[in-house]
Amino acid sequence: MRKFLTFNHVLKNIFETRKIKDIKGLEREVTDMISEVEATVLYKMFIKASTQVSIEIGLAHGISALLFCQAHHEAQRIDTVTNIIRHYAIDPNQMTDYQSAAIRVLNEAGYAQIYKHLNGPSHLEIPKLIDKGLMVDCAFIDGWHTFDYTLIDFFLIDKILKPGGYVAFHDGYGRAKQKVMNFILTHRKYSIDSDLMNFKDGSFIQVLKFFIWRIYRDPMLLFSWFHWKYQLKRVSGLIILKKEESYEPNYDYFENF
Repeated sequence: MRKFLTFNHVLKNIFETRKIKDIKGLEREVTDMISEVEATVLYKMFIKASTQVSIEIGLAHGISALLFCQAHHEAQRIDTVTNIIRHYAIDPNQMTDYQSAAIRVLNEAGYAQIYKHLNGPSHLEIPKLIDKGLMVDCAFIDGWHTFDYTLIDFFLIDKILKPGGYVAFHDGYGRAKQKVMNFILTHRKYSIDSDLMNFKDGSFIQVLKFFIWRIYRDPMLLFSWFHWKYQLKRVSGLIILKKEESYEPNYDYFENF
């Protein structure tokens, strides 16, 4: 597995300046995005899954999409003649809230031929992909963070994720996300990838400050085993799971989660 990643010039500039231009050329401040460490971990996930096709929910400013498209480019799976789509990004707010900023930077980076933006909510767009028979090797879920939307996102992604594939969740320090993790681990055949989760992304002081901030916002995290096991030593809320096999429980199956 490759351990190091040199970001393309567009992605590197965004990490350095935290600024981006929208489709009209107006500069926008990027206040919420994956970190450089998270981008590197997602890249390792991409490689480990031997990814041919990837998908993400939540395009926003296009940072993770740039990362996935760069990974496809480096894997030399670009076909500019037949325009084979390698990465799908779902976001109903790209044209409105983000003024097509992600579309601009993806085109600027030279990835117009290998990504496709699906301009609608994930619960409407993914079923279309299911109908087409699309299968993906890895997925990144960073959409609406409530329990119901995150669970629906996972449920649908599971339908198109190949066995042996990976799915990553952002902001896993939220209890809604952790509740979905509990569901996945009790109702589907997934496991947390300890190798990919073995990373650090902040100093002791940064981690301590973020820990206090999280507990202040939600004291119930003190009773979350996810929080103690996976967020105690890092700032990131990235959680990565591997799909061990396709599995559907019996129609009357239930286990507390």
